Amino acid sequence: MSRASPARKHLSAVLILAFLALDFAGCASFRAARLYNEGTDALNLGDYEIAISRLDRAGQLAPRASEIQNHLGLAFASTGQHEKALSAFEKAVDLDCSNSAAVHNLASERASAQSQLKTGLKTDTISEQVP
Repeated sequence: MSRASPARKHLSAVLILAFLALDFAGCASFRAARLYNEGTDALNLGDYEIAISRLDRAGQLAPRASEIQNHLGLAFASTGQHEKALSAFEKAVDLDCSNSAAVHNLASERASAQSQLKTGLKTDTISEQVP
């Protein structure tokens, strides 16, 4: 009966841990993809709260996925949560500056925020002048 050397036991343990890590990463990636698809479907159907829920969870499971953050930004913008939308679009662009949809959505959200700020300032000025 031969006994495994300590180095061989260590190598076996490392290989098992590596396979487990890959398995967990694979499952998380699969779940993230499923949640992304569900969130995108909900976004397309106008069910924004479900979209936010699914996309937010997908983003937690796949924090480096620019597409998830972009769609999450769209869902937030659709519910009037513009600060969160801006943050999601910024994260999407930070993760992948070649994501042209995210770049466009970030620019649009920033322009919208600027426009709302200017409109708010004009409204405040007008209301101050009204007796």
